[in-house]
Amino acid sequence: MTTQTLSQALAEFITDLDTTSMPQEVIEKARTCLLNGYSIGLAGLGTPYEPVARQAAAELDGGARIATLFGNGSLSSVTGAILANGALFHGRAQEDTCGAAMKE
Repeated sequence: MTTQTLSQALAEFITDLDTTSMPQEVIEKARTCLLNGYSIGLAGLGTPYEPVARQAAAELDGGARIATLFGNGSLSSVTGAILANGALFHGRAQEDTCGAAMKE
């Protein structure tokens, strides 16, 4: 018996989704959430977190360069891209705060 990791189980669930059987409201909510997330990630570009995150990604870059860094398209290891992209998506601290945590 093979045990799946949480990431593997989630990936399998997502790839097996059949949107034709999903309510339209669910599909639209998912699209809205994805668009919101990408918008926040784009807003993180140009913040002080971006160069720090990219430098950290470069420092961790010991694996295959197969994952894209958001915003500039360069390749990094999966671990490096997760760190750098996650920092961009969180850099403005805009999760339900409308950017209130960011000081200009």
